[in-house]
Amino acid sequence: MMRKLIGQKVLLLTAAIMLFSSGWLAGQQKAATQKTLVHSAAWTSLKDMKQQDLVAFRQVVGGMIGKVPGLKRAWVGKLQKPLVAGDLTRDYGIVLEFEDVKTWQAYVSNRPKEFEDAFAKLRIPDSTNFNVIGE
Repeated sequence: MMRKLIGQKVLLLTAAIMLFSSGWLAGQQKAATQKTLVHSAAWTSLKDMKQQDLVAFRQVVGGMIGKVPGLKRAWVGKLQKPLVAGDLTRDYGIVLEFEDVKTWQAYVSNRPKEFEDAFAKLRIPDSTNFNVIGE
């Protein structure tokens, strides 16, 4: 009886250790830095920007995933806190994640016209941009 109880406890402890270890390993993989390039731009919206144009732009950006080589993810939205750049206040932003620097450079050289047209309806022509390259 005592051996059976000890065996069950050892079995439960082993299962708990395995479950903890697999969760820890999965967390370590998610917590690792990415080797991608993230391009971010903050822009100043037009005073008369239409909500329908913003919705259309989001659809264009979302539609680029799978069509633009190397584009993995994209976000478009209002900045949590406006960014002041000189005499301009940036209130919206876009973030595009690319596989690497080369795929971002190819995108910059060949931005889809649909993207450029939709973006022009939202903002004054200027933005604050930066890239983060994963290491």
